[in-house]
Amino acid sequence: RFLAMEALEEIEAIKEELIDRFGQYPSIMENLFKIAKIRVLARKNRIYKIVLKQNQISIFYPKTKKELSGGLDQIIKELEITRV
Repeated sequence: RFLAMEALEEIEAIKEELIDRFGQYPSIMENLFKIAKIRVLARKNRIYKIVLKQNQISIFYPKTKKELSGGLDQIIKELEITRV
């Protein structure tokens, strides 16, 4: 289900479903939700590749590449700013 999500609303729905069924999920699950959000935003921004290696981020747009530092939260912030 994580790989098939196409909208941010789907991510929130799955979060709510997990909480409803099992109670509060472990904090490690938050990274899965962040990655799902990155996938959805990347698809919408026509990004074909994102590399995160030792807090160095490379975002590959169709004609450009953007380099920055950070982690998953920084990638999300960048993708939300550059939404097409």
